[in-house]
Amino acid sequence: MTLLGKIFTVLIFIMSVAFCILAVVTFATHKNWKDQALKLKTTIEQLEAKNLAQQQETLRAQGELAIEQSARRSVLSTLQVKLALLAQDLDNNAKVLRDQTSALTVQTQAAKTAEDTLASITAEVGKLRNEIRLAQQERDETYVKTVGLTDKLNQAESLRERLEELNRQLQDQYAQLNRVATARGITANDVVSHIPPKLDGVVTAVDEAKGLVEISLGGDDGLKRGHVLQVISGNTYLGQIILRQVGPDKAVGDIDKKMQRGRIKKGDNVTTKLS
Repeated sequence: MTLLGKIFTVLIFIMSVAFCILAVVTFATHKNWKDQALKLKTTIEQLEAKNLAQQQETLRAQGELAIEQSARRSVLSTLQVKLALLAQDLDNNAKVLRDQTSALTVQTQAAKTAEDTLASITAEVGKLRNEIRLAQQERDETYVKTVGLTDKLNQAESLRERLEELNRQLQDQYAQLNRVATARGITANDVVSHIPPKLDGVVTAVDEAKGLVEISLGGDDGLKRGHVLQVISGNTYLGQIILRQVGPDKAVGDIDKKMQRGRIKKGDNVTTKLS
């Protein structure tokens, strides 16, 4: 076989394959147009039946709507008549209300005037009653004060007489005591110098080895050397100290061992009110 024959043979084979493929594709895409036409006809008939039913439903609805609209127009006409009557009644009632309001305004003004007059009279009467009550109270108080002052005057006069008599007695006693004190070399300060003033303070330092206690009170508070102060902690009595050195704002004292009832420490209270 020549080369040309081989080429034609190959071309014929290729064309055969192509026609085979085209036949298969044509068969695969082939449709039964008659069946399709029957289906479409059936669908069209169903749609026409449905459309007819919808048209009939539309006609029925339009009829009902026309009846409803007619009924509504009738009701609306009736309501419009009633509304006109109500509007007329409202106008009449408004006119009556205006007349009554005008009359009520006049009556209210008259009542207010009468109320103001009554309030003014009541206030005046209350003021007069208050003035009368104050005058009576002042008169009664003046009478009571007069009686009280008279009694006090009598009592004062009696007290003055007794005080004058007591003064004469005291002058005589003082003269006698003064003569005795002068004869013995005693002054008034010597009699009370050992008595400390009534004070309260705290312990600021303690030297247990030396038996010394420092307190927050001093000479500015009236303390002097030799004064005795009691030491307490809460409700517990701890003992007493005797001042040996007094500064302006603090003092140092010796612990009285005979009177000690507990350990004295910083922060405990000291007082002269128990002496």
